[in-house]
Amino acid sequence: MASLSFSQVTRMDDAADAMPFGASSSREGGGQLNFRQLFGILWRGKFVIAAIMALFMSFAYYWVQSKTPLYVSTTEVEIGIRDRTVLNVQDVLQQAQQDFYYNDTQASIIRSAVAAEKVAEQLDLYGDPSPLFWGTGEDKGSLGQTVKAAVKSVLPDAVVEGVRSLLDQFRGSSHEPIEEPKSADNLSEDELREIEQQNIVKTLLRDLSVDPSSRARTISISYLSDKPAFARKVAEAFAETYVGLSLDERSQATSQASDFIVQAVDRQREAYEAAEKALEAFRREAGVVEFRNQTTLLQEQRVELNRQRIEARERAAEAAARVAQVERLLREGDAVDTVTSVLDSPLIVRLREQEAEVVREIAELRTQLRDRHPRLLLKRAELEDLQKSIRAEIDKIVIGLKNDLELTNVKVASLDREIATLQAEIESQTDAEVTMRRLESERNAQKQLYDTLLNRNQELLLQEQTPQQPNARIITPANLPFEPSYPRKNLTMAAAFLASGVLGILVVFLWEFMDTGFRSLQQLQQMAYVPALGLIPRLSLFDRRRSTPEDFVVDEPNSLYSEAIRTIRTALMLASMEQRPRSVMFTSSVPAEGKTSTAVSVARASAKAGQRTVIIDCDLRKPSVHESLQVPNQRGVVDVLSGSASLDDVIEIDLRSGMHYITAGPKAPNPPDALGSLAMRQMIDELSRRYDLVVIDTPPVLPVSDALVLLRNVDKAVYLVRWGSTRREAVMAGIRQVQEANGDLAGVAMTRVDIRRHQKYNYGDSYYYYRGYGKYYGN
Repeated sequence: MASLSFSQVTRMDDAADAMPFGASSSREGGGQLNFRQLFGILWRGKFVIAAIMALFMSFAYYWVQSKTPLYVSTTEVEIGIRDRTVLNVQDVLQQAQQDFYYNDTQASIIRSAVAAEKVAEQLDLYGDPSPLFWGTGEDKGSLGQTVKAAVKSVLPDAVVEGVRSLLDQFRGSSHEPIEEPKSADNLSEDELREIEQQNIVKTLLRDLSVDPSSRARTISISYLSDKPAFARKVAEAFAETYVGLSLDERSQATSQASDFIVQAVDRQREAYEAAEKALEAFRREAGVVEFRNQTTLLQEQRVELNRQRIEARERAAEAAARVAQVERLLREGDAVDTVTSVLDSPLIVRLREQEAEVVREIAELRTQLRDRHPRLLLKRAELEDLQKSIRAEIDKIVIGLKNDLELTNVKVASLDREIATLQAEIESQTDAEVTMRRLESERNAQKQLYDTLLNRNQELLLQEQTPQQPNARIITPANLPFEPSYPRKNLTMAAAFLASGVLGILVVFLWEFMDTGFRSLQQLQQMAYVPALGLIPRLSLFDRRRSTPEDFVVDEPNSLYSEAIRTIRTALMLASMEQRPRSVMFTSSVPAEGKTSTAVSVARASAKAGQRTVIIDCDLRKPSVHESLQVPNQRGVVDVLSGSASLDDVIEIDLRSGMHYITAGPKAPNPPDALGSLAMRQMIDELSRRYDLVVIDTPPVLPVSDALVLLRNVDKAVYLVRWGSTRREAVMAGIRQVQEANGDLAGVAMTRVDIRRHQKYNYGDSYYYYRGYGKYYGN
């Protein structure tokens, strides 16, 4: 088999994306396998679970038996009841708002000191408070007190005092004298009586339980006592007291409301009369009874004036535009006769016609006469007169336009003044109207409130004549308890049973989780990725008394142990496809994992099978092969390596099996150098030529490096792991060292396996089935 280093194995695992052990098991076996594993864990820890449950059940039984039986009496009260009166009159008393906190508020009233004082007076507890106390005032003795007393009785007094002083220092107490409380001798009789009554009330409330309902207007009142009849009396007394308090509260509130309303009616009458007088005085001062019609007329006038002002402003704008146009034409020297007002003048139109006629005549005369001809001059003079008349008429029109503009502006200013005056009058009228409406509203509000108070006063008079009813009633009378409510023995025992069962299961699972050893070859294979050779069972106590494992393989060839050894031997023979390994070394992670007994057993089994076999003890630090074979350790491997003896001189024969063996011999000064020497390699090669199988017993790989130097001198290496004992980290570290040293690892085998416990793990190892079917084959 080609050797693989640990890094190569890791790369192969990363490339293959191998599943972990738990996931692989789930994939192969599905949910059934998971269930079997869980059941197997519980089955293996059944005695632990049973012991924890028995212990807890014993404690629970002792606890329920040591407690004083207590009884609970319960009554139920309905709250928030409306009055059932024949008169349909609204209650003057302000009803409490029944919101989310209403039930809790009423429950607090029941638990109040006022209610407790009334109950104490009703039951005469101030005179005889003995019913409040349970039995002797203490339990029969708790488990903690019993254990404490037992410990104190066993430990010496000095130890007890020392522990007590340490506890005092831890709690922060000191032995310095503290100030004494006020002596009872300095108190008066009234103060002593008040203190005693307060203690009675506190004791009474301590055992009271008030439970308001979250879905209905009901409250449950319960009282706890060791006397059933007294518990019933106290529960009934609290319920009756609460009903009485609600009735007293309603009567007192009604009386207070009556006094308040009578005073409020008088004050409201005065306020109403004052508001009425203020309104009348303002009306006389304003001199107007109704402002609405007058205000409407003023607003209509303002609208008309606004309309006129808008028209006047439009005319003013037009006149200003015409005047501006004329003035511009005059400044620029353009023809003013193009202005619309000029064109529209009839006089200017006639003058223009005459001017045109004269111009025509002048034109005709110029063709007939000379320029200085009298007729021509006369016509020209006539034309100048016409043009002067036109210009004079145009000037009049311009002056008229300016006069119209001034008149229009004057009219607009006049309208603005009238509108401003009218607006001031409207605002004054509006302010007066607002003031009067405010006074009317105040008068009406005061009158309405006065009428309401008068009606409420009449309703109060009718309600005072009606019999008052309480706001609560008892709907469930207090029961007389026959069975104790505390301690609840059945419930306590059931809870202890469930809790102890759960605790036991958790302890078993925690113990299983904290198991650091390997329990099966399947686990070891999936974590180390090395072949599995088999399981080597542990001999029973009876078998160990008879013989050692090395002798057992010879004395009992058909036993389970012998069959396991033969399985290891067969696996070694099939470890290589080319040829059988001739030299095999056995090693492990730490000492005491069964290396020597396994190596000797495999060598003896091979010798009994007819193979020429020799075993070499290469543990030069602590040799043990001679102890297993019960022979002296005189000459051996060290003598051959040092050259003081030949190989034939140190080889001995085991008469029981025919196996040859070589002991370690005397101590070597440097075992790693001796085992890694050329002489050691030559010795193994020589023995491999003489024998069919050379078995080498070596030290563990983690404490020393002796076994690692032999890896290159042997054909195969067998790594042994003690079942359920060797830590997984140690096993993985040891296998990694073997692989990094380029050792040809044939596989791993688990030693000292407890077959009975191994069967409980439900693993698929071969000996799980061998124990059941071995008898069929006569084993």
